[in-house]
Amino acid sequence: QGWVEGIVNLGLMYMNGLGVARDYRRAIRFFTLALQSQHLLAIYHLGQLFGGGHGVAISCRTAVSHFKSVAERGVWSRELTEADNHYKNNKVLQAFMKYAFLSDMGYESAQSNSAFILENKPIDGLDIDGYKRQSLAVKYWTQSAAQGLSFSRIKVGDYHYYGMGTPVNYGLAAQYYRKASELRFSSQALFNLGFLHEKGLGVHRNTKMALIYYDMSAQVDSDAKVAVFLAKHKLKATQQLQTFLSFIDLRKYFGNKWDLVLIFVLFIAMTFAVYFKLK
Repeated sequence: QGWVEGIVNLGLMYMNGLGVARDYRRAIRFFTLALQSQHLLAIYHLGQLFGGGHGVAISCRTAVSHFKSVAERGVWSRELTEADNHYKNNKVLQAFMKYAFLSDMGYESAQSNSAFILENKPIDGLDIDGYKRQSLAVKYWTQSAAQGLSFSRIKVGDYHYYGMGTPVNYGLAAQYYRKASELRFSSQALFNLGFLHEKGLGVHRNTKMALIYYDMSAQVDSDAKVAVFLAKHKLKATQQLQTFLSFIDLRKYFGNKWDLVLIFVLFIAMTFAVYFKLK
């Protein structure tokens, strides 16, 4: 019947050997079923089993994740609700202070909300602006990204790419975009990786990989198809132009103004093409 309490109790019986032979793997199976309903006891006991390596390979990371999920549903969640209410009532300073406090306690939603406020909202009464404000925002985005939020990983990549609140670092930007694409298969992260490979920023320049990432971006999200279409055709046009220029060294004849001459020639060619088409 899918009754979650019954599923949890079956897990407890198999975990403790009550009336049945002890079987940790079956216990994990039942607790995982109950996990879909976010049952606290199921989450807690999964943390115990993963932490002790019972019926599954030991994984402290998974155990901590489960225990953290239980802890965040405790009394401190009221503080998060209070911060949300402050924000809805346009009390931005009070909301930010609450979110910042909860961020240090490890609440992912508070971390991303703190970063969002710093990035988008004026905070009356808080004497922080410019580069320092960006530095604090990237700190909270990074904390959120460490907990696996794909959007936050893209944000951290953007901050490192543009040098906002942190020095420009294309290598770190590529790392965060790659993490974001691996975790949730983010279309935006894949597109950004394609661009970095096209330009050779933070990674080795590889136009073939750039085209692969562009295609993957369009496959993940149909809304990206137009941007991908333009990016791919620009890349191919650039490659063809570079091939053309490798055979004809325009600098030899026109010096530093070779690009202006090329633009003029292309303009004349397009004019003739349009003329003959209309004719």
